[in-house]
Amino acid sequence: DRTGISHTVTTDANQNDYTVHNATVIAGGSKEICCSRPLKTQDSMDYQLTNSPTTVIYAIGPSDNIDANHGFYRGNFAPVNFFTGS
Repeated sequence: DRTGISHTVTTDANQNDYTVHNATVIAGGSKEICCSRPLKTQDSMDYQLTNSPTTVIYAIGPSDNIDANHGFYRGNFAPVNFFTGS
């Protein structure tokens, strides 16, 4: 079941630490997601529902389009489409 949701992924100043986000799953309800490993540009990013360790959310989208602000600012990935399922 590849139910789509949209969300903007935020990294830390060094753009290598993950951050917990809220995202709405169209199939029902609000889910909190946390990336399973550090974010990097041009990566294939896998996400995981924090309350369901067996369910993986696959990030399909322009993950290489990053607005990088260095120093103490945050960088933002472009909106990414998430899909539940395998």
